[in-house]
Amino acid sequence: MARPRNEERLDIRGRAIAAAQRLVAERGVDRVTLAEIAAEVGCRAPALYRYFRSKEALLLAVHNDGFRQLYATKLGAEAAAGASAIERLRLGGLAYVRFALDHPDLYDVMFNERGPDRELAALRAADDPAGADDATRSLAFLKRSILDCQAEGFLVGLDPDIAAFTFWSVVHGAIGLARRRRVPFPAAPPETIVAQAVATMMALVAATRTDSSNAPP
Repeated sequence: MARPRNEERLDIRGRAIAAAQRLVAERGVDRVTLAEIAAEVGCRAPALYRYFRSKEALLLAVHNDGFRQLYATKLGAEAAAGASAIERLRLGGLAYVRFALDHPDLYDVMFNERGPDRELAALRAADDPAGADDATRSLAFLKRSILDCQAEGFLVGLDPDIAAFTFWSVVHGAIGLARRRRVPFPAAPPETIVAQAVATMMALVAATRTDSSNAPP
């Protein structure tokens, strides 16, 4: 039996995604090529095209992997919060902040690069199941946190989809402004500024508490 070629013995897809994340962090998206990623993986460049039809397809895989990492980070943080829904919401928000500030280049691929959006649009136009956006999973996770808060008497009467979108928008916007130093206290570390934004949102959520038979004492 013939021995497999080198690329057949490698986890090309997983290693290419990891290499792309590393190279993007070092050089930026525009200065990374598929040939360089193939060299990092240890395969020939044509082998990548079996898994990614273009650089934008690879960037979409990086985008999706980033959201899976974010989801796992938030899940771990909220699991540590115990039974309190409002505390899970707070810790989930802070975990999101830490992820964004610890992985700024990956975060930019997830939100600011146009390549993944173009690839998603092409997949959707072709009715390809791969066109599902992994970002929606994180939003659904946040919505569940909002619903849990409503069950405890917070944010009662608000549309949970709008409430989740608003919470996400505030935290995401605060991260972008803090990274660019467009904040009231430019000398403060970005994580401090964004954590204060999360704390302000949580104070507003806490102020909505109403009497509820489902709410804990």
